[in-house]
Amino acid sequence: MKTTRIPGALCPSCGELIDAASNRGDAVPKPSDLSVCVFCGAALVFGDNLKLRAMTAEEFAALPDEVRDFIQTVRDQFVSKRRG
Repeated sequence: MKTTRIPGALCPSCGELIDAASNRGDAVPKPSDLSVCVFCGAALVFGDNLKLRAMTAEEFAALPDEVRDFIQTVRDQFVSKRRG
């Protein structure tokens, strides 16, 4: 797993500080890549300078089914871990 430091920003959904992104492969985040907040499970998008923003409902709906399903699976895992 590769972890990349990104400019610190507050999650637009829960307000937690996000300053890193992890990926199972060797990829590093780039603008327009998707992410999920590890604190609340919010679907996010990397913008310019790797600042995160909330994904709109329209953007989420436009994703392929398998990507939406994957985001939901990751979101569910993060949320269940937080409930511990």
